[in-house]
Amino acid sequence: MPAGTNLRRLYVEDELYDQLMETVSKEADLFRVRDYESILKQKYPDRILQQYVDVIQTMASHTNTRRNYWNLVEILRRMRQYPDGKQVTSEIVADWRKRYGHRPAMMEELDRL
Repeated sequence: MPAGTNLRRLYVEDELYDQLMETVSKEADLFRVRDYESILKQKYPDRILQQYVDVIQTMASHTNTRRNYWNLVEILRRMRQYPDGKQVTSEIVADWRKRYGHRPAMMEELDRL
C-alpha cells in the first residue's frame, strides 16, 4: 500500500467497519469520530460514546477558556444522542462540578446544557 493511503476511506468502501472502528478509536481527538460517526454510531454506539468520554475528559482537564467550555458542552449535547448518553453525560457533569467547581465560566456553560 502506498504511503499516505487513507485506510479509513478504504475500510468504508469495503464495508470493513470493525477495522474502521479500531482505527478511529486510536485517535486522540474527535475529528475522525465525527467524520465516520454516521456509519459507526449504528454499529458501535457504546464504543463511540466511550471514545467521546475518553477524549472529553482529557479536554476538560486542559481547557481554560470560555470558548473551549462551550465546545465541551456542544460535545456533551452530541453524546446525549447515544443510548445511555443522557446518563453518561449527567455523570460527567456531576463529576466536573465537583472537580472543576473553581472554574466559574465552565460552570456557567454547563448550566446551559
